[in-house]
Amino acid sequence: MGQPPKPAKEVLGSWDDRENARRYAEFARTFSMYQDTSRDLVAAAGIKPGETVADLCCGSGVTTDTILEAVGPDGRVIGIDASAAMLAEAAGHLTDPRVEFVHSPAEELASVTPAPIGSVICNSAMWQTDVRKVATEISTVLGSGGRVVFNIPRRFLIMPFTAEELGPRTPGLTDIAIAIAILDYGFVPNFRGNDGPRRAPLTPEAVTEALRDAGLSPEEPEVVEYELTLEERRAWLSIPVFCTQTPGRTYDEKMEILDAAYERMGDPEPERSRWLIFKATKP
Repeated sequence: MGQPPKPAKEVLGSWDDRENARRYAEFARTFSMYQDTSRDLVAAAGIKPGETVADLCCGSGVTTDTILEAVGPDGRVIGIDASAAMLAEAAGHLTDPRVEFVHSPAEELASVTPAPIGSVICNSAMWQTDVRKVATEISTVLGSGGRVVFNIPRRFLIMPFTAEELGPRTPGLTDIAIAIAILDYGFVPNFRGNDGPRRAPLTPEAVTEALRDAGLSPEEPEVVEYELTLEERRAWLSIPVFCTQTPGRTYDEKMEILDAAYERMGDPEPERSRWLIFKATKP
């Protein structure tokens, strides 16, 4: 008697996967999302020509590229990331001699970055780290007057909802995808979440306190909003490490569901995404 077929293995992707890194880098070069956030962080940091800047969790190098424009011909950028696959994408795209890429987790910043440096920037990744530990590492490498600037999307922070967040006018792409998965694919939501590492929920106040406890002088967080078109949202959800938001067992099945949801969306207004920008200075 034959064995029953095993269920298809869910493909979630990881930051160390080369295909995920390739798709992520392609998205970052094609759409404006990470380019816009990079521009705002670099502007908030007030980087001066000739500075040495650490691009923490640099990913595929989009923010590194933006920092290079600010530091000028005599500046230097150190791109640091825990994923070798992402660093390979960054190094393949940026061959500028002013850039050095270092394979390291953010929590070990001080051991791989010569101090003192002028600025530390972290685009779209701080909430994935041990924020208190990283804040201490940042304080260690910054020189007097040095600045750290990073952002965290509203959905990873415990804070009051806006009226639009409480009652959106139309369902989003992910909402439609989940409905299709349940109705057409027999998907059963898992309200327990995944089995990955769990971190304490963040609040703007807790992040600010972590910066202050690390010996930095934080400013009031700045709220910014970005618009994501339906096509941009679809492309972002197609990146393996992010497609966990689309229900399904295999990557191909997830993409079938995502495509079906996309076709049903019509022509909606761009989705608005709220972020907080945190900034602190080393006394």
